[in-house]
Amino acid sequence: MPGNKSEVGAIKLSALDTWRGAYHPDIAAIDIGATNIRGVVLSKEGKLSQVARSPIDSGVDSADFVKLVADFAQYLEHWNSPGGHQPSLLVVALPGIVDEKRQELIGSANLPWSDLNWVPKLSQLLMVQVRITHDVRAALRAEVETGFLNGCSQGIAVSIGTGIGAGIVTDGRVLFGEGYAGEIGHINVGSDRECSCGAIGCLETVSSGPAISARYAEGTGKAGLEATEIAKRADAGDCVASEVWKQATDALALGLQASCSVLGTERVVLSGGLALAGQRLLEPLTQALERSLSFHKVPEIRISKYGDLATLHGAILEGLLLNQ
Repeated sequence: MPGNKSEVGAIKLSALDTWRGAYHPDIAAIDIGATNIRGVVLSKEGKLSQVARSPIDSGVDSADFVKLVADFAQYLEHWNSPGGHQPSLLVVALPGIVDEKRQELIGSANLPWSDLNWVPKLSQLLMVQVRITHDVRAALRAEVETGFLNGCSQGIAVSIGTGIGAGIVTDGRVLFGEGYAGEIGHINVGSDRECSCGAIGCLETVSSGPAISARYAEGTGKAGLEATEIAKRADAGDCVASEVWKQATDALALGLQASCSVLGTERVVLSGGLALAGQRLLEPLTQALERSLSFHKVPEIRISKYGDLATLHGAILEGLLLNQ
């Protein structure tokens, strides 16, 4: 299958220490987004494979989608380990309204496959148990177990990419809301744009990667630039890029203000494609949030050490916890 592989990086999943020296099955994780699919395999020896990435065609039908995911899974390094063993569990992370307890995908604004008829088909095709999870709550899992939200009683993990979502910890417990919790990308921030969900004014219409790229293209005629590149251009003095980036970070601060005011948030961690902008995202966002919050707690904000791979790490951890 077409794609490329990149190093996971020197990130230690400290939660694996619990299982070191003991048997645990090979586990695979796949993160399905609106524009690409990524995957990784954890071997019985606790070794993570390289991350495989490939573009995804959202126009394919459900049957072709199953084959696409199955082909991608078998392409992963270590999928067929020495001795002919393949993973016993595949955790698939999805955007949208995901009820993990019932294993239901209720709906997704950014994916056309809103029914889960393909899950048993995928399991049968690969001869592997398949479990679904919410992509941002998987990222939250990584942060709670081994990242910035470890030991935090009131925290939010925000993923910013094609869409914007949050995983929430309140009073030390993950908030599920039957799959509906954390949809901050659909907070109304006063935009005049229509969102993919059908509403007008959603945060995603200003601060998501595609929204930033589209707004910059409208002002310059230069289409197809990544949001992180637009952030660099803003730093370099590009007036249009500066205005687009300011609008994006101000709107994101407004969305976080609403969340922090309700939840009394102590820490916020940012992941996803836009998190790769690093300080270009963190500094203006922190400043805007400090201006907007009055007597409320001003949370500490950091970029995830997992970058745009937080979901994959969290999905692997979820698989390990299921196999304890």
